Amino acid sequence: MAILLRILLMLIIVYYIISFITRAIPSLFSSDYDTRNEVTSRKKQEQKKAKKNEGEVTIKYIPEKNRKSGGTGEYIDYEEVKD
Repeated sequence: MAILLRILLMLIIVYYIISFITRAIPSLFSSDYDTRNEVTSRKKQEQKKAKKNEGEVTIKYIPEKNRKSGGTGEYIDYEEVKD
């Protein structure tokens, strides 16, 4: 019985050591780790700023690049028909 408990205890200890190593090692070798954290924190800050109050309206105008200027069209005269 004592041997079984020792084996179980050793397996638990090995599991925690392996889980710690698998979390720590990639961050040590990755030089982009800090920059990724900065980018995600910046995105979160922008999203917080972008939240709008209820009822607030914002219109962003994006001009069309392929718009024809000085368009010539046909003028159609119309009459209003009353029912």
